[in-house]
Amino acid sequence: MRSPAFLLAVVAVSLALMLTRPRRIAEAWWISGGVLLLLVAGAIAPAAAFHAVGKGTDVYAFLIGMMLLSALARDNGVFDWLSAAALRRAGGRAGSSRCARARSTSDSGTFSELEWS
Repeated sequence: MRSPAFLLAVVAVSLALMLTRPRRIAEAWWISGGVLLLLVAGAIAPAAAFHAVGKGTDVYAFLIGMMLLSALARDNGVFDWLSAAALRRAGGRAGSSRCARARSTSDSGTFSELEWS
């Protein structure tokens, strides 16, 4: 069994790589690499890793459901409709706080679409 400092270092580096995405490698690969390193180094037992994966099934179902809802909303133009409605409500004033909120609504739809591309 490795020290807790080793475990924390691997987790921190994996998270940093996931957030920065060097060479545009998908986030899942960085996290999977960290888990594999922890398993190979003996920092976590394979049985404990499988047990942790098994305990998270409700979370996985929730996340899959949210991704499906987001994809359906995007495909049916919900994000476009919300951003257009927010811009109409803002009255097109670029300096207004309403327009800033409208822009953030539009951006959230854009970023949601980027996750799927």
